[in-house]
Amino acid sequence: MTSTDTNPAAPPASSSSAVVVVADPAAPPANDPYDEFFEDFAPCVVTVAYNDDDNKATKYGTGFILLSEDNYTVIFASDRRLESRYDNIGKYYIYFDANVKIEAEVLECNEFLILLVRDEKERKPVRFCVDPVEHEEVTTIGAMGGIKLHVNTRAIHTLIGVLGSYIGDVTTKSCAARDSNGIALEGTERFFRVECFALNQIVTVRNVDNKSNQTARRLASAPVFRLTTGEVVGIIYSTSDWCDIKKGLHAKDVISVLLNLFQRTEPDITKWEDGLKRWAERRMQIRE
Repeated sequence: MTSTDTNPAAPPASSSSAVVVVADPAAPPANDPYDEFFEDFAPCVVTVAYNDDDNKATKYGTGFILLSEDNYTVIFASDRRLESRYDNIGKYYIYFDANVKIEAEVLECNEFLILLVRDEKERKPVRFCVDPVEHEEVTTIGAMGGIKLHVNTRAIHTLIGVLGSYIGDVTTKSCAARDSNGIALEGTERFFRVECFALNQIVTVRNVDNKSNQTARRLASAPVFRLTTGEVVGIIYSTSDWCDIKKGLHAKDVISVLLNLFQRTEPDITKWEDGLKRWAERRMQIRE
């Protein structure tokens, strides 16, 4: 959208005078608290890109930082459309911002995607909150639109690596459900619902590569932040609900998934942070 330089507050020039009277400019807007929140917590969030072997299309998604040390950073994502296939393994890249792009290594690729980046800069991880989410105002931060038109065309880089945020409301604290016999449906309690409008501030661009027909907007796995504390109460798990109501996965269930992942082979691990650090440092030693 473009705007004109016309000032509706300025009176028209008098035909009998060469002097044009222009109204005083409006006072600058006060600092937006949401802008300050975004500046504080956007460093926890990244854009994830995946290129297949043929390099004909790039898929973009949202990830966030789980752990960061002075020589590596570990990224979490849950957008299953980003997952590589065993018969077509490609490459993952992390955009820490629009100017910093680093290739990532896969630590885990199942229901969730865990990536390791060899990066000599300690970055800001998210802080999980296991307290139940309430009917409250929250915000998400996610990857904005990016597009690669075709293998033979120049990619549009304007929005690649750029993050956007918008405000939403938790509409359902728990999606726990029962069947017609009153029996609890296992797993439904893991989720909540949050209302957030994807076209509010997040830009949507469609990938027009006819072979892949992928949409470039990737909000799945965007962290859901509690505005009062900046803690992550969950992640966007599904963006396909009706009326722009997104399904969220509670933070405690994200932690449970991580802990179960590490305990499958190392039952002595009691904290997900310890398991993740052990996995990451073991991988770091492979190429040292």
